Amino acid sequence: MRLHVSTTKGDATLHIRGSVVTIDIDGVRILDRLAPRHGGEDREALLKMHVSSLGLPNRALTRFQDHGIVTVNDLTRQTTARLLRIEGIGTSTIDAVVRTLAAHGLELAR
Repeated sequence: MRLHVSTTKGDATLHIRGSVVTIDIDGVRILDRLAPRHGGEDREALLKMHVSSLGLPNRALTRFQDHGIVTVNDLTRQTTARLLRIEGIGTSTIDAVVRTLAAHGLELAR
């Protein structure tokens, strides 16, 4: 689905393809995220997506990437304890990760 809106601040386009939502304003991508689970999404495609697609804070994404956590699959293979050992990752980040993964029917390793 594609929706185009003209505003006083520029032209905005919303694209929804499967479970990915992107927003462009004047041709500049400002958002590229996974939409909340709506059923039927392709689990394998989701697991291959870059972890940044989950919309987690940039600070967490940087820490994850520094530790080789690049895809959603990489993230789901981590335990809470392992993530908490990463400097800069605390309980609030873990809570956000757990909530976000759950919205897509996924969870951290046990």
